[in-house]
Amino acid sequence: LGLEPTAPGYREVSIRPQLGDLAWAKGDIPTPHGLIRVSLTGATAGEVILPAGITATLQLPGRPPVTLRGAATHAFA
Repeated sequence: LGLEPTAPGYREVSIRPQLGDLAWAKGDIPTPHGLIRVSLTGATAGEVILPAGITATLQLPGRPPVTLRGAATHAFA
C-alpha cells in the first residue's frame, strides 16, 4: 500500500502506492490513533480513510502530492 510513517506516533504518514501488476489493493494499518484504511481500485483511483490526529501526503503516479487531513474519508480518481 506504500504507507510509511514520517513523524513519531503516525501523526504524519506518506502514502505512495505502487500496484505494479496488481489491479487493486486494500488494507488496514493500525496506528495509535486508530486504523488507516487504504483501498486502491487502480493506479490512481481509490479511497483513504484517516482517523483524527493524522495528516497524510498522498503521492500518486503522474500527479502532484496531495495533503489529506484526519477524521475524514478521501476518495480520488
